[in-house]
Amino acid sequence: MVTMLRVGAAQVSPKFFDRAGTLKKTIGVIEEAGRLGLDLLVFPETYFAAYPYWRGAVSVRRSTELIVEMQRSAIRVPGEETEELAAAARRARVNCVIGCNELDDRPGSLTLYNTLVFVGRDGRLLGRHRKLMPTHSERVYWGMGDASDIRAFDMDIGRVGG
Repeated sequence: MVTMLRVGAAQVSPKFFDRAGTLKKTIGVIEEAGRLGLDLLVFPETYFAAYPYWRGAVSVRRSTELIVEMQRSAIRVPGEETEELAAAARRARVNCVIGCNELDDRPGSLTLYNTLVFVGRDGRLLGRHRKLMPTHSERVYWGMGDASDIRAFDMDIGRVGG
């Protein structure tokens, strides 16, 4: 375990509802973190690829359209995007924690979760943590996590959880 860490908070916005654009931008930020010698890079809540800020600001019809877009821009964990993020973390040698809208599209589910994804600098997808209790209006958008994924993940810098 290291005694001194270089940790970065990725203060960046996603490409709103654009999964591919957000992925490309994220890989660039991870690469920059690698050039800066960071040990851990943490992205915002639901960085992939939108936080539903519009609640109460638009009509019900428009809100429904936006929820559909939110689902379309969500990622699967594990999935294609997490594989690409893990490869970027490995190339940059940076541990990452990335907030996302996760789509569980198993038959009978079709649920969005507000999820943290943990990726080791060795390129392994270490796991995820689904938010247990979406607050207030967040319950319109996200399902409740079931606590099965509450744990700290072993990274080369120590144990990291969310």
